[in-house]
Amino acid sequence: MGGLVFVHGERWRAVPERAEHAPISTGTRVEVVALREGAVVVRPAGASDPGDRA
Repeated sequence: MGGLVFVHGERWRAVPERAEHAPISTGTRVEVVALREGAVVVRPAGASDPGDRA
Protein backbone atom coordinates (compact mmCIF):
# COMPACT_ATOMS: atom_id res chain seq x y z
CA MET A 1 0.00 0.00 0.00
CA GLY A 2 1.23 3.50 -0.72
CA GLY A 3 0.77 6.51 -2.88
CA LEU A 4 2.54 9.58 -4.22
CA VAL A 5 3.67 12.74 -2.45
CA PHE A 6 5.37 15.94 -3.57
CA VAL A 7 8.56 16.84 -1.70
CA HIS A 8 10.26 20.10 -2.67
CA GLY A 9 8.63 19.95 -6.10
CA GLU A 10 9.53 16.33 -6.79
CA ARG A 11 7.07 13.44 -6.91
CA TRP A 12 8.00 10.45 -4.71
CA ARG A 13 6.43 7.07 -4.03
CA ALA A 14 5.36 7.06 -0.39
CA VAL A 15 4.49 4.42 2.20
CA PRO A 16 3.01 5.01 5.67
CA GLU A 17 5.32 4.70 8.67
CA ARG A 18 2.80 2.67 10.67
CA ALA A 19 -0.20 0.58 9.68
CA GLU A 20 -2.56 2.68 11.83
CA HIS A 21 -1.64 5.74 9.70
CA ALA A 22 -2.99 4.04 6.54
CA PRO A 23 -4.72 5.11 4.50
CA ILE A 24 -3.64 8.74 4.55
CA SER A 25 -6.25 10.89 2.81
CA THR A 26 -5.43 12.89 -0.30
CA GLY A 27 -4.37 16.42 0.63
CA THR A 28 -3.14 15.50 4.11
CA ARG A 29 0.16 17.15 5.04
CA VAL A 30 2.78 14.56 5.88
CA GLU A 31 6.25 14.40 7.40
CA VAL A 32 8.96 12.36 5.70
CA VAL A 33 10.66 10.22 8.35
CA ALA A 34 12.83 7.87 6.27
CA LEU A 35 13.81 6.65 2.84
CA ARG A 36 13.21 2.95 2.21
CA GLU A 37 13.84 1.11 -1.07
CA GLY A 38 13.39 4.22 -3.21
CA ALA A 39 10.23 5.38 -1.41
CA VAL A 40 9.75 7.97 1.29
CA VAL A 41 8.27 6.76 4.57
CA VAL A 42 5.69 9.24 5.83
CA ARG A 43 3.35 9.95 8.72
CA PRO A 44 0.61 12.55 8.99
CA ALA A 45 2.08 15.91 10.07
CA GLY A 46 1.75 16.27 13.81
CA ALA A 47 1.43 12.52 14.48
CA SER A 48 3.64 11.48 17.36
CA ASP A 49 6.81 9.47 16.87
CA PRO A 50 6.47 5.99 18.43
CA GLY A 51 9.80 6.64 20.20
CA ASP A 52 8.57 9.90 21.77
CA ARG A 53 7.68 9.72 25.43
CA ALA A 54 5.72 12.43 27.21
